[in-house]
Amino acid sequence: MQAAHLGLIYLDEMSVEPFDEFSKAVKHPALELKQIARPNPGPYAALEWLIPTAVFIYIGKSYFDGFLKEAGKDHYLLLKKGIHSLTSNFIGPSAARVKLIFLKGKTASQIPKYSMLFSVVAELRPGLSLKLLLEPTFTPEQCNKAVELFMELLTSIHDSNLEAISGGGPDEAKPVGGFLLVAFNPLSDDLEVVDPLPKHVRDAQAIRKGGSDEP
Repeated sequence: MQAAHLGLIYLDEMSVEPFDEFSKAVKHPALELKQIARPNPGPYAALEWLIPTAVFIYIGKSYFDGFLKEAGKDHYLLLKKGIHSLTSNFIGPSAARVKLIFLKGKTASQIPKYSMLFSVVAELRPGLSLKLLLEPTFTPEQCNKAVELFMELLTSIHDSNLEAISGGGPDEAKPVGGFLLVAFNPLSDDLEVVDPLPKHVRDAQAIRKGGSDEP
């Protein structure tokens, strides 16, 4: 995915109609978009929120650094509209639910807080990406707000030529496996950093380093 401006990745057992519609909506002569159907990987042995969702949109760093400077703001608006439209297919009270299957010895919630069906991933720099998690029952309005805030955050990062948020950025940011995770909190009406590691794991890490997060 590194060479593409945009990517749309989904399980090959899914209907391609909404994905074809997204590709048509964001089509541009200078845009490199990869639409990839991948096989079902089966059970996972990984942290829950780092697992690739069944469908995800990938926004490469080159989209902001190269393509968008040539194509202009009009395509940025097309991309947001396309993401909004695709999100509505997979997030909401009537959207399909996904049951997690993990290898023996791995624990995970059987009813995930965040959707395992759809997410948006954006490259900040090689080796570090930002992933937007969405709650499965979000309303269209909540989804739209989450996507708007996520895109604003990406624009701010790239426009300011900031280093990836690996050390700076949100105070709570804890990159794991090359990812920073954020989610929309309807109560605060804003994005919040999500730590994929359980608290007891973080506490054990802090103890090994000679300190603890606990007061």
